[in-house]
Amino acid sequence: MSEFDSLESAATALGDGGLGPDLDFDTVEEFVETLIDTGNTDKVFAYHDDHLGLKDSLSKEVLEMTIDDADEILENADPEQSELENQLKRVLDEANTIIPLSKRELSEDDLGRVIN
Repeated sequence: MSEFDSLESAATALGDGGLGPDLDFDTVEEFVETLIDTGNTDKVFAYHDDHLGLKDSLSKEVLEMTIDDADEILENADPEQSELENQLKRVLDEANTIIPLSKRELSEDDLGRVIN
């Protein structure tokens, strides 16, 4: 089951309570860049690397889209999805993997995996 059903909810979770100050994301590109940075941390990268190349696989139109506009497209998605919808769903899928991994507590086994 997906934790996030919209880019706005994922962006809020990613922007709140991170290692730095709270972040707000206006565009999909801003969100994706921070999502990739989070995915590249040892804590996440030890378990998941499917986000590599994510930004390069997204069209300029998707990257320049506001989070609100992206969520509107996702809410009104057709059964026969457009390429824009497919790209936005990939971003949401990555968020549903990366954000929970970044927020979980590491066990001793996890620490050994990250260090090695």
